[in-house]
Amino acid sequence: MSIPIKVHQCISGFTQSERRCHGVLKLSEKLHELGFNNRISRVSLRPWNDDWATVAENIWLLGQHHDAEIVVNIYAYSWGGGWGAVQLAHELKKRGITVWCIVASDAVFRHPLLLMRWSSLLGRKFPFSPRIKIPSNVTHVVPFHQTLNRPQGHRIVAGKGFSGVINPSVEVSATHQ
Repeated sequence: MSIPIKVHQCISGFTQSERRCHGVLKLSEKLHELGFNNRISRVSLRPWNDDWATVAENIWLLGQHHDAEIVVNIYAYSWGGGWGAVQLAHELKKRGITVWCIVASDAVFRHPLLLMRWSSLLGRKFPFSPRIKIPSNVTHVVPFHQTLNRPQGHRIVAGKGFSGVINPSVEVSATHQ
């Protein structure tokens, strides 16, 4: 095996698109500026609702092509953290790939059933507030949340078989937007 390839996957939130500038785009550009996009390190920006099976397959193929271990870091906001990052981690798990770290910025749970999507608006302190369950192939989670408005980041908890570390969520003084 050769030198590991680090994949830095940025995942935008529900209202973020390619039509305007937003925080996750700025983050991905900063990673590019810092030199995180080269032979041994890749930066990618994806929407929260991307085809995560295809993205995971592409990451796996990258490792196969270079005969290299893949190290994945995910930086996600809103539904990008509550849906996209979790879906990508599940898909990577199917391919035997570990996610080294998820940095979740105000990650909002997204219910898979359309009739239950309203639960995304429940505050994190509400007794029946949804929880974001992290798959067992994730090693570290660094969450941030706010409580000034809604939606607001939901609690991140260990999913079945998870043995990594979920840091205590840091409350930031900013709105979700």
